[in-house]
This record gives sequence, structure tokens and C-alpha cells, in this order.
Amino acid sequence: MRINSAQKQFRDLKSDLLVLILNEKEVKSGKSSNNRLNKYLSEIAQSFNLKSSLSLFKKNLLEGKWGQKLFLATPQLSQCKGVYFVVWEEVKDELERAERLREIGGWIAALAKNKNFKNLALIGGEFDPAGTDVLEGIVEGVGLASYSFDKYKSSKDKFRLQGIQVISSRKVRTELVSELKSVLEAVAFCRNLVNTVPKECTPRYIVNQCRQIAREEKLSFRVWDKERLRKIKAGLLLAVSAGSSEPPYLVSMSYKPRGAKKVLALVGKGVTFDSGGYNLKPTGSMETMKCDMSGAAAVISLMKIVRKLSPKVEVRAYVPLTENLVNGSAVKPGDVIKGIGGKSVEILNTDAEGRLILADAIALACKEGCDYMIDLATLTGSCVVALGTQCAGLFSNDERLSSQIKSAALSSAEKVWAMPLFSRYRKQLESKIADLKNIGTRWGGSITAALFLKEFVKDSVKWAHLDIAGPAFYESAANSYLAAGATGFGVRTLAKVVKKLS
Repeated sequence: MRINSAQKQFRDLKSDLLVLILNEKEVKSGKSSNNRLNKYLSEIAQSFNLKSSLSLFKKNLLEGKWGQKLFLATPQLSQCKGVYFVVWEEVKDELERAERLREIGGWIAALAKNKNFKNLALIGGEFDPAGTDVLEGIVEGVGLASYSFDKYKSSKDKFRLQGIQVISSRKVRTELVSELKSVLEAVAFCRNLVNTVPKECTPRYIVNQCRQIAREEKLSFRVWDKERLRKIKAGLLLAVSAGSSEPPYLVSMSYKPRGAKKVLALVGKGVTFDSGGYNLKPTGSMETMKCDMSGAAAVISLMKIVRKLSPKVEVRAYVPLTENLVNGSAVKPGDVIKGIGGKSVEILNTDAEGRLILADAIALACKEGCDYMIDLATLTGSCVVALGTQCAGLFSNDERLSSQIKSAALSSAEKVWAMPLFSRYRKQLESKIADLKNIGTRWGGSITAALFLKEFVKDSVKWAHLDIAGPAFYESAANSYLAAGATGFGVRTLAKVVKKLS
């Protein structure tokens, strides 16, 4: 999708659709002859022969309420096929502002698809559409809403939005446009990975995807197969994989820019299908478990664009990959396993497997050395109970890193909420026969899961854990720009964090 800016008169536009975003105050004060709205309406009426149709505008949008929309088709001789009015209300809440901008993008994408409009022109009222947060928000909304996954359908979605032109007195920064396009491509890649069925999206499949990314982006690439995992004593990952005929892997990709002195490790949970193991999931809880590798998909997708983000730190990805299935060799409740970190773990619930494979990946990342670490995982149902399906839980041992993640998420309209790491809850993980248990009580499960991971993080490492069990995958559409299925949650936030760290 092309994104560019221009200074043009309405009559010179060649886009299929002109989108006019109006501040509610402009609409409500529309009787003033000096009002910017009147100026726009007059130009539109003259350019597209819409004088009679604009009475509909006054009838339908005069209230000036947020979210009011009106589409007017232009005469056939016009170069522009239609004008779309959207009423915007300025709000102080930063998250609400970010979400509303993307909601507008979703509405625009839906109309464009419905009318088969492939090129759009965007103009704002009191705010400048070339402003960073406005452009980013609306274009992201359009891009996210334009995504479709029809890989397994006999009838394919042929509609593709081709371009957005921003009508502004300012030129849109080239680097902003380039970054926006890269991030949207990464999010789409992430969603494709997660939406791919588990029969196809196996650990081996993801390894091949990573190898191809590393080759195309000139990243360092390493992979530990089953034999190499035994050599580095990745017992926890091997234990989880024991019930599957698909072999486990641990993949690492890295990018080191010139002059980088610090290292950021990104760790993503990669369970390509989770049956729960011997603690088998019930019907209704297993069908969407192809999404249990959403953390891995987000990290892999970030690495696909990491070079384009121009980070100041070295970025390393660690992705443990396995299925969690049942056979005669599968790990059993009560087994005690030791991993790379050297601590023995009593496995009391085989459906608490994500923290086990993450523990080995985290321990390896710490062993190889890092200054910062962020892990992403669809880890606990407890986090969904606490925060709902649209918000991730954020756990961290460093206030500054936590603040940077919250700020990045806020401007990306990806909801995160800081959660506690109560040290006294650590007692729930004490085992009578091993160093740790892999579960605590049913209460505060997301906290004890994070505390379990923390056991494998070196004290010197600034670490954050994002429990994305809720927002990684929607069973129904959450808003105008994110449909049911994989959401690509975390990619947009990570892209901003990677740029900020130094």
C-alpha cells in the first residue's frame, strides 16, 4: 500500500475516495461563514457537483457527535467517486485517542472494500493529517482492517487497497511512511503465522520461516535441534515435546548494528499446538490452541523488520518451538525435570507448559549475555480473567523498562496493564522434592507464572514479561479494525520499544 502526501485542490484529486475528517466543534459551529468546514464544503460542492447532496450533510451530521459518518457518491463524470465525512472528537485520554484514530481507519477500510475504492485521499479539519500520531493511527487502522486470511477458502478476497494520499500543507516524513509500511507488513506476517493451521504450522515449519527471514534480512541465525538441545541440557523444552512426533527446536536470530554496546533479548513462546498434555484441555478450550505460538510469532515478525527500525542496541530473538501432545512417552504430572538454568522443576500440571519452554530459552539468553529482556507468551487464563480479552499483563523487575513498554503500547493502541510481582507469592512455587513446582494455587495464577519465569532471569538483567493470552487471538471482532482470529498483538509495541532502547 502506497502512502504519500500532496498539496492539491479538491478538483485535482484522482483518488477514488476523499475522506474528510471533521472535528465535532467545527460541525457544531458550521453556521459561521469563516468556518473551515464551510470552506471545505464549498470547495467540495464546486469540485464534485454536490451542491444538492450537501443538504444531507447538514441533516445527518449537524449534531457533530463522535463517530457520525456520511458517504456521498459523486457524479459519474467526477474523477473522485465519493466523499466520506467522519466526525472526530478530541479526547484527553491517550489510549482512547489512539484507539479512535484506528477506529476511523477501520471505517475507511470497510467503506473502501464495500465500494471497491482502491485509492484514498485523506484530509483533516482542525488537526493536520500529516501529524505523526494522526497519520500513524489512521493508516494503521486502515492497514489492520484491510487484512484478510483466506488461505483455506476456495473463494479468495481479491480486493487490495493500493494507496493513501494525505492532503496536507506539510510533507509526510519519508522515514515515518517507510516504518509504517514495515510495521504493518510485520503485523500481517504475524497474523498469517498464527492463523495457519497446526497441521501445517509445525515447529519445523516455523524454523524454515525463520531461516528464510534471516537469509533475506542478513541476520545471524542458529537452530538447536533435538540432539543439540540434549547437549545444552534443555530438559524442560525436551520434556514438553516428548508427547509429539514433531521434534522440538530452539531458534535464535540476531541483528547487531554498528556501535551497539547493549543487548536486548526477545523471547517468544512457541507452542504450535497445545492439547494440555495429560492435563488435557476440555472441549471448547482446545480448538483455538494453534494461537499458543503467538508470542513466538510476534518476536519472529519483529526480527523481519528489525534492520529497518535502526535500533541502537543488539537485538537477539530466542524462540523455543514444540507441540504439547499426549502419547506413551509424554511427560507426566509428578515428573521432575531439570533445564538449562540448572533448577529442578516438579511438573504438577502438563498444561502449564509454556513457562517450562520459556524457562530454557530465558536461561540460554541470560547465559549468552543480555542487558534487557522482554518475553511474550499466551501464558495464563488467569490473566484473561483479570484483564479481559483485549489487554496484556505486564510484569517487570525494572520500572524504566516497564514505563517504556507502557508508553509504546499506549501510542500503538495495544492495551497493557502493569501487574505486581509479589515476592511472598513465590512460596506457592515451593516443592517438597524439587527446586520449584510449575504451578501454584488457582489464585493469582498470572503472578505465580511470572514469578516462575523470574527464577530463570539473572538479577542483572532488566526483564519484562507480557502475558498476551487475551489479546493475541480474538474469537470475534473486537472493533472496526481487528477482525476475529490472530491480531498480531505485540509487534507494534515491540517496534517502538526497540527504537527507544539504548
